[in-house]
Amino acid sequence: MNLEEAKKCNCPCVYCLEFPNGMKYVGKTKSLSDRLKLYLRFNGVNKNLSAAIAEFGFESADISILSQVECRDKVDLDLCLSILEVK
Repeated sequence: MNLEEAKKCNCPCVYCLEFPNGMKYVGKTKSLSDRLKLYLRFNGVNKNLSAAIAEFGFESADISILSQVECRDKVDLDLCLSILEVK
């Protein structure tokens, strides 16, 4: 999905950003739309991700949801997201 579609997705998930050079970044979040807003405001914790955003622009990234998580308990949600991100 593109950036505009992903901005509307307010779900806990493990996601993948893929840039035109083939670089992939896998992350986890409790809200994809909120996470994307942070990426757009701040360019970064991860050097490789920041470099790809600087080189290609965030709009060029293909955004995929690898797994959605539905947990009512915050601890379970954090644990599930962490396990899925590693996998």
